[in-house]
Amino acid sequence: MLACDFFVSVTVRFRFVYVFLIMAVGTRRLIHFDITSHRKATWTFQQFREGIDNSLTTVNTIAF
Repeated sequence: MLACDFFVSVTVRFRFVYVFLIMAVGTRRLIHFDITSHRKATWTFQQFREGIDNSLTTVNTIAF
């Protein structure tokens, strides 16, 4: 199972950056993350697609 989160962080110069991450819930393994200073719906959707692609290749290589 995967979980995704989108949150705001403040830099040292007091600027906002937006962080998108996807992690595996069972293993708490970070699958994908990216940071931007200008969030847009197209950027968010692209990160989600890249994260899902990464998770499919990662999940297939995990041995239980």
